[in-house]
Amino acid sequence: MAQSTAETVFCSKCGSAMPPDASFCSRCGAVHAPVVVQATARVRYAGFWLRLVANLLDQVIIGAAVGLLFIARFGTRPPRVDIIEPAFIVFTVVGLKWLYFALLESSEWQATVGKKALGLVVTTTDGQPVNFLQATARFFGKFLSDAILGIGYIMAGFTAKKQALHDMIAGTLVVKR
Repeated sequence: MAQSTAETVFCSKCGSAMPPDASFCSRCGAVHAPVVVQATARVRYAGFWLRLVANLLDQVIIGAAVGLLFIARFGTRPPRVDIIEPAFIVFTVVGLKWLYFALLESSEWQATVGKKALGLVVTTTDGQPVNFLQATARFFGKFLSDAILGIGYIMAGFTAKKQALHDMIAGTLVVKR
């Protein structure tokens, strides 16, 4: 994951962070040159609006795929209004969306087409790629985010790591590369 790095200097006596040009530690008062230098990575979390745009791009792609499937299945006639065809429609749409999100987010890309277009990736909370099971949990967690009137999605704008409810459920993050 491409991240910006910052140099942090630590006191060799107490270990507290110090400004790079300090000649003594403000915490323990030790007068010495700081000797411990460590590079720290800063993760850039993807916020609500960026994720929304990525999702809109994904929905356009899924909508086109669903439209083609419906034309292939039903032709130009409207679906019958019995239990079989509506069930086919629901399972086809949910199944297609599940496979789209779970397969792409657990792939080498770590992103759907919409996320990739915006430079976003889905990772575990420790920065590792997600597996298919985690991506599946993330997808089905979105049903809970939907069920509570979208509040689960809005949470991404207010949590420290910009996690939506389904990210918390699956233990995932969406970060900017």
